[in-house]
Amino acid sequence: GSGTLTWVEFEAMGVNGTVAMLEDGTFTLSGNFPVTNDTLGFAPAIVPLTDAGDWIEDTDAGTLVIDGAFYDLGGAMTLSDDETELALVYASSASDTVVLPVPMGGTVVYFPGIVLNNASLTTLGFTKQ
Repeated sequence: GSGTLTWVEFEAMGVNGTVAMLEDGTFTLSGNFPVTNDTLGFAPAIVPLTDAGDWIEDTDAGTLVIDGAFYDLGGAMTLSDDETELALVYASSASDTVVLPVPMGGTVVYFPGIVLNNASLTTLGFTKQ
């Protein structure tokens, strides 16, 4: 499914969080975060979560990478001219080699070594209120 929730709607469900990004390149995160499921029509569950790890900013490339135990994010970071909107565009991809069974004329033929590519693109948007 897809859709959006505003921060006001998340806040009403108890979502909150604090991130401390320290000058030594480490971060900590704690708060109550939404966990979604694959069933349409249900609100996400809210669970307490803490995370920690490292962050790297490349100001020349305009990128931010956050590497935590639970969250790994990284990508192009943009800030609007009026400094009220921040966007982090995160792209990931992975390749797996699998054996692919294909039915052919009443029998199944197995094709080994098929490479599957799984790619996703996520944009995280933050607006200063």
